[in-house]
This record gives sequence, C-alpha cells and structure tokens, in this order.
Amino acid sequence: MLSALLTNISLGTADLLSYGMIIVVAIFLLSGPAITYYYWKKNKRMKAASPTGSA
Repeated sequence: MLSALLTNISLGTADLLSYGMIIVVAIFLLSGPAITYYYWKKNKRMKAASPTGSA
C-alpha cells in the first residue's frame, strides 16, 4: 500500500521535496557550528570580564 502511494508522486514534486530536504539539512549543518561558536565566544568574553579576586 505504501509503495502504491509513493509511485503516484510526480517527478517534479519529488525533485522539489529532495531539494527542500537538502536545503534543510544544509541549514542545520551550518547553523549548529555557528551557534556553538557564538556561545563559545560569548562565554569566553564573559569569563574575561568577570573579576578574578575579591576585596
């Protein structure tokens, strides 16, 4: 039954879905390291600004 549903998809629709999936995967692959780098730099900056000794 599932194979019958999958064979009714036109090639144009399958192409659009595959390109959409490639775009979504690329966004996740690029945004993950970018977010990690942003928070790493932010955390590093916050540690440098905090006072090291107390009076």
